[in-house]
Amino acid sequence: MKKILIMVGVMILSSQLLWAGNLKIATVNLAKLFNAYPGTTIAKQKLKAITHEKEKELSGLQAKLLQMMQSLKSKESVLPASEVKKREAAIEAKREEYLTDQSTIENELTQEENVMTQNVIKQISKIVSKVAVAHHVDLVLDSAKVLYLKNPINLTQDVLNEFANLSVLGQ
Repeated sequence: MKKILIMVGVMILSSQLLWAGNLKIATVNLAKLFNAYPGTTIAKQKLKAITHEKEKELSGLQAKLLQMMQSLKSKESVLPASEVKKREAAIEAKREEYLTDQSTIENELTQEENVMTQNVIKQISKIVSKVAVAHHVDLVLDSAKVLYLKNPINLTQDVLNEFANLSVLGQ
């Protein structure tokens, strides 16, 4: 709903500026910029490290669960029925703990990925704005979201060049 309102607002603004006859509209390939931005690689590496740590946590729980199951299986025939039931209940509790932790970790990783993605997009947006100002552009749209635009200025390569400048400068 929010996206629809934003699009309607952009269309109204665009129509008003087009009526004035001096609107400069540009496009960028946001997916290409996202993949090429140096900060994306850094964010992916950070997310990979976090994922690895979380997987280690889960593998520890999984190993404990398997150990409990193997221990019960190897001793099941010699244990009293009450002890077998007690151990089965402990295994079930550990399995539930594992599943809960797995779900929590998946949610945490998804949230972390979303935050990192939004941060990268904010950084890219600042660079796109800088390039747009330099080209005296009034409005920049993602080329993947535009069905038709008469004579747009494509700023994708100019933004990629800015990325290269950032890499050279070590920023």
